[in-house]
Amino acid sequence: MPKPGTDLGAEIEFLVEATRPAPDAAALHSLAINADWEHVLEAAKQLGVAPLVWWRLKQHRVEAIPEPIVAQFRNLLRGTAARSLTLCRELHGLLDELERRGVPVIPLRGPVLAKFLYGEAAVRASADLDLLVRREDLQAVCETLRARGFRLAPELNAAQQALTLQQNCEFCFGGRNGISVEPHWELFPKSYPCDFPAEAVWASARWTEFEGRRILQPSPEHSFFLLCVHAAKHRWSTLQQVADIAWFMHAQVLNRAELRQLAERAGASRALATSCWLAEKVMGVSAPAGLWAGEGVWRQASEIGQRVIASWRNGAPRSALADLWFTLRVLDRWQHKVICAYYTLLAPTTIELQILPLPRLLSPLYYPLRAGRLIVKHGLKPAIRGLLQH
Repeated sequence: MPKPGTDLGAEIEFLVEATRPAPDAAALHSLAINADWEHVLEAAKQLGVAPLVWWRLKQHRVEAIPEPIVAQFRNLLRGTAARSLTLCRELHGLLDELERRGVPVIPLRGPVLAKFLYGEAAVRASADLDLLVRREDLQAVCETLRARGFRLAPELNAAQQALTLQQNCEFCFGGRNGISVEPHWELFPKSYPCDFPAEAVWASARWTEFEGRRILQPSPEHSFFLLCVHAAKHRWSTLQQVADIAWFMHAQVLNRAELRQLAERAGASRALATSCWLAEKVMGVSAPAGLWAGEGVWRQASEIGQRVIASWRNGAPRSALADLWFTLRVLDRWQHKVICAYYTLLAPTTIELQILPLPRLLSPLYYPLRAGRLIVKHGLKPAIRGLLQH
């Protein structure tokens, strides 16, 4: 059961018990008897754990579930299984073609992570395929994706692509069956500063087996660190992200000294600590001792973690400015906070690139366009709505 001090609410408490690495079977059955199944299902969908919950309920033969809810859970699992199968096939096809071209890639997260953590790719929903590629191989990877029917989403001209290369870390290619493939040349965008270069992952990558073939994967410490910081980047918005971290901690013995050095060098001690705090307090998996110096980081992680739990419980959509403020609390270094604020508030996004396609010579005009959009969105529109309401 979740530890004291984590007021989850009835529905989320049930979902937590159903998704923990080591659930209490008696507690799971007891919670199921009094569950409001409509709310449980809705919360499971919102927090990204519906397939995992249904998989666990079947394992423990939980029977106190209304048949209409059972049918919806089954449909969700079937949909996730079908998408996972499609993603796995596409991944194998891409790896075959890139291997023939002599281009190494490292699959990140997605069905590979699901298979490693849960032994079954179908129980973890994966939105797309993320591939870490070397910058010098990016053109070859993009050509391969285009040859397989994928297209940049959105399509970008040369100036827009140059701007994306400068401040982002990935391109998004859309293709058949609604699949997206995102080749990453770096691990994090400029809007989420983290001093952890992609070359560090390449230097320690190792071969492992995935569905009968060898693939490159980050070291366990790098994989876990990336999982924690990726969850922080997305503000731990789903319970699935915390479940992934907890299952990783449960299954893998990690080098604590290496993880601590990684977090300190990258300026991500709070992100690592908050991820571990959530895994411990919510999922009941003890955090490795010695990952950070002193109690200050753990105390900050507790404050951030409580805010995360409140966001799950309340389910209210947050504003872009509230998300920025939250991210600034998570970042360790003031330099990173300044960079994050600048790129979040002033640097052009794909929206500006789509609104006004510009040649490279005029690309600086994207910056005042971005500022103007923010003024209209967060200043003029709310002011006009307020006037109309009065």
